[in-house]
Amino acid sequence: MDKKIPATDFNKLQKDFHKIILSIDNTVSSRYKREAKIKFHDSDFILTVDEVLDTDLKIKLYHYDLIGKDHNRNDQIVFGFHCQSHKRDERYKTDSDPFHIHLSKLIEFTTMDRLDNFQLQELPRVIELIGILIHFEKHILKREETRPKKKKSKR
Repeated sequence: MDKKIPATDFNKLQKDFHKIILSIDNTVSSRYKREAKIKFHDSDFILTVDEVLDTDLKIKLYHYDLIGKDHNRNDQIVFGFHCQSHKRDERYKTDSDPFHIHLSKLIEFTTMDRLDNFQLQELPRVIELIGILIHFEKHILKREETRPKKKKSKR
């Protein structure tokens, strides 16, 4: 990866996004590997963070997977923001390689269905997007659920 992204500072992340982030549970923290689960205020979403670092403590590859609940209340990946090159198999490569986004398994047809990711390549940007999704879920979708249904007109 040409772009050098520093390892995530979870203390700074929680401080910067205290209005969105409820808690960060560091599940693994070693010199070259960081794993955490981020829980959010007012949401069932959980973001799993898995970073592999190089000797300069820059991110070599990552998986940021946003977990939500499906219609049966089972955990389901909503989006997967990944930095992982697929040089060996061109079928998996995107124009923004190594950065790409996986869609939910509920709508993804194969593991080759990936979206380019030119902008949401760093964890703070992903957190900002999640904040927008939470706002949408909390204010827009809930409003739609409580709105009276229109009666169908007879013709």
